[in-house]
Amino acid sequence: MNKSISVKQEKALETFRSGLNCAQSVLMAFQKESGKDLNQVMALSAGFGGGMGRLQLTCGALTGAFMAIGQYCSKKYSGYDIIKDHSYKMIQDVHSKFIALHNVSDCRSLLEVDLNQVSGRKKMNDNKLYESVCEKYVLTAVAILEEEFADDAIAID
Repeated sequence: MNKSISVKQEKALETFRSGLNCAQSVLMAFQKESGKDLNQVMALSAGFGGGMGRLQLTCGALTGAFMAIGQYCSKKYSGYDIIKDHSYKMIQDVHSKFIALHNVSDCRSLLEVDLNQVSGRKKMNDNKLYESVCEKYVLTAVAILEEEFADDAIAID
C-alpha cells in the first residue's frame, strides 16, 4: 500500500479516530454505496470491534469489510444463492489478501495483547496501539475492499 490514501480510506480513518470501532469504520467508508441509513450501518457493526465483541477473533476491520461485501453483493446480484456464493468468494479473496500482507487475521495475534485484561487495555492505550497498529489494518481492509470491488466483473445497477 502506498503512502497516499484514497477518499474511502480517509473516511474510515476519520471515523476510527472519532471513536467508532474498526468494523464500523470500514463499513462506514462504504455506507453511501450500500443505500443503508447511517444509523443502521453504525448499529449493525457496533459489536464487531476488538475481533468481534472483544473476543479477539477475526480482525474487526476485516469483519467490517465482510459486512460491506454482503451489502455490495445483495445490492448488485439477484437471487439469494448468487448473492451468497459471490459473497463467500469475495470474502475469501479479501481474507487471503489480508493474510498475505499481515500473516494473520485474528485480532489477538495482530495486537499481541489481551483486550479482556485490564493490563492488555492499558498496554493498548499506553503504547497507542490503536493509532500505530489498528489504523494500519483499517486502511488495509479498505484498500483491499476497494480493489476487490474494482476487479468485480459485473457493475452495480
